[in-house]
Amino acid sequence: MPSIRNIRPAVAAALALATLAGSAATQAQDTKIPSPPWPIHVSDYLIVGVVWNEAAIRAALPPGIRPTADMSGGIAIYKSDGGFGISPYDSVYGFVNVEGFDTVQGGKGRWILQGLYGPGENIAAAIRATYGYAVRAGEVALSETARGRRGVARLGGREVVDVEVTLDALPCNPVAGVNHYVSGTGTKPVVHQIPFHGQWCGAQPVRADVKAPAGDPLGALVPAKLVWAGEFRDGGITFTKPITRP
Repeated sequence: MPSIRNIRPAVAAALALATLAGSAATQAQDTKIPSPPWPIHVSDYLIVGVVWNEAAIRAALPPGIRPTADMSGGIAIYKSDGGFGISPYDSVYGFVNVEGFDTVQGGKGRWILQGLYGPGENIAAAIRATYGYAVRAGEVALSETARGRRGVARLGGREVVDVEVTLDALPCNPVAGVNHYVSGTGTKPVVHQIPFHGQWCGAQPVRADVKAPAGDPLGALVPAKLVWAGEFRDGGITFTKPITRP
């Protein structure tokens, strides 16, 4: 790298910032993540509601955890651009709705089937250790399309999930509530209450393609049917401490 003293001031500043940014990114992957709560900001969150293959779902769930009769769930892909504890980070995951863990608003509990959190392994490790989700390190890229949004997730540099939605013409609306995510077993379930608030934008699903290598656990996320879609914008989510039910 040339000496900054021999470069124009504006260029020198840019090079210095780039060096600092690279060091910060390296440090972030090695940083120890504190225990939750983790209040974070979500810059863009795409979700496609799906119907899963019943045989694949029943094989993936532990004893005592019952999926809803309609085998409904979703694939979510998003980025958090700031917050405390774990952010910034990337995420994609597939979930199935389960019985017995309804929220106060009547929403079903959600069981995460497989997912990626990252891009650093420390992010994925913190999620596994705290919540018990089946996740690995991965990265996400979000982009605009002619009529909506697209999210692509990569595992080890290979594209494994491709989600695209077409946005409705109607304006977005403010939303708030709590989702319940579940892990553990039917005899020792753990519930994670995730409060959220932000803007909900209606959409229609275009695709939710899962292109996992043969034998990879992500293959369980191949949906049987796409049902609905939406985009959650400029929102706040809090990862709370998990609660073990007696």
